[in-house]
Amino acid sequence: MKFLRLMFVLFIPLLFLFLGFRAGLLTSSSAESGSGGNQELQDSALTGRNAKKQQFNLLLVSVESRQSGGLKSVWLVSNHDANPELVNFVPLYPYQGSGANQLNDMLASSYNPTGSAELSPEFMQTLQSMYLVSWDGYILLEQGELSQAIHLLGGAQIGGELLTGDQLVSRFYADANGQSVIIQGVCSQLVNAANSSDVTDFADFLTSHLSVLNPDSGLSDGVVRSIISSPKLNCAFPTLSVN
Repeated sequence: MKFLRLMFVLFIPLLFLFLGFRAGLLTSSSAESGSGGNQELQDSALTGRNAKKQQFNLLLVSVESRQSGGLKSVWLVSNHDANPELVNFVPLYPYQGSGANQLNDMLASSYNPTGSAELSPEFMQTLQSMYLVSWDGYILLEQGELSQAIHLLGGAQIGGELLTGDQLVSRFYADANGQSVIIQGVCSQLVNAANSSDVTDFADFLTSHLSVLNPDSGLSDGVVRSIISSPKLNCAFPTLSVN
């Protein structure tokens, strides 16, 4: 019974995320009804997806090392081409709600380093059973690679101070709220540096670590690059109180 209560607590934020996307789809469908089919085809060509509206879910996972393990963070990243500039980030690990210690220990112990860019089946099965969600691909980064990616972007502004990747990771990486600060800083930097070589280098690095599990979802290197490079990129945290 205690485990079922924990699953219910975990399910609520993801339910709100799903309902938010459904509301976005209804709004988008109403807007498109008077614009004709040609615009939809043009939009889908720009995003590299099919004419049928598509959503993808992507796991963003960081570990201390692919060789020795040490799970650091797991985020569910969601995007729908009805609003391609909006990217929602939901923290899955470390979980900070009721029963956090038990759930975090369960997920951390299921992570078995493969020594490569692949996530183990055991880890993915445990994650899926805990959150009752699916994903279409993932990006697995070592903690040092996360710092390197931010370095390629030229750092990120936090509170008016330009910080390097190492500084960001050392100051803010302990929990989901701190990690959201890093993501917000990176998103702002991407918008400010849109169309620059820094953004291109960042996108190249990130997509080189992308593993696509479900190509039919619309998830691809090209789509991720398009989202990263958008000057209208909007990163949202629907389950966190973020300023």
